[in-house]
Amino acid sequence: MNILYILLGWFLGILSPGITTKISNHYKKAALQRTIISEMKDIKIRLAGIPMTIHPAYGTLDMSLFKWVQEQTQNFTDFISDDNDAAKLEAADLENDDKIAKVIEAWNYKKKSDNPSFHFKKMDTSIADSNLINIEILDNNFIKKLLEIKFQIRAFNEEVQSVNEYSIMTFDSNMSGANHQIIQREIKQKNYFISKKAIYIVEKINSLVEFKKSRS
Repeated sequence: MNILYILLGWFLGILSPGITTKISNHYKKAALQRTIISEMKDIKIRLAGIPMTIHPAYGTLDMSLFKWVQEQTQNFTDFISDDNDAAKLEAADLENDDKIAKVIEAWNYKKKSDNPSFHFKKMDTSIADSNLINIEILDNNFIKKLLEIKFQIRAFNEEVQSVNEYSIMTFDSNMSGANHQIIQREIKQKNYFISKKAIYIVEKINSLVEFKKSRS
């Protein structure tokens, strides 16, 4: 009997480090996912408002885009930097498409301007980057989705850098009128691209969040 206890103790001693590591990794994985998801949600909020900034400035906000932005948090407060504008949208009657269409028409009219210019900020993924040392404990699909988001954010940031540089060029008093028009057309194209890229990244973040929920 004593030998049996000795053997059992020896066997459990062999298993114990593996069990401890597995339990530890489980909690580390959950904590790491929560940290990454929290950062991704913050990025989502900042990106989701970009179409509501760009399109009305060109008078091109439409129903599908308006509803998409609204669906991201069911309100506009997080997306609109101007408190008065946010309050007006929150107070607007959005019960049916006809009323929404009137709000969109008014919003385009109010925000549209000649040669609008924006200074976008790059998206930072420092929290996710600093935790990549432990990436091996995450699910492969979670990793794939995260890396896709990081790749798209890098492309977004490159475009932001480009359009910001073009915007600075418009203040050059020595630039000819023809070149100024060329730069403005380029800025408009880049702004639309930034809007599309922001929407794409938000959808990818939504997919990551849903994946995490399905595995919780």
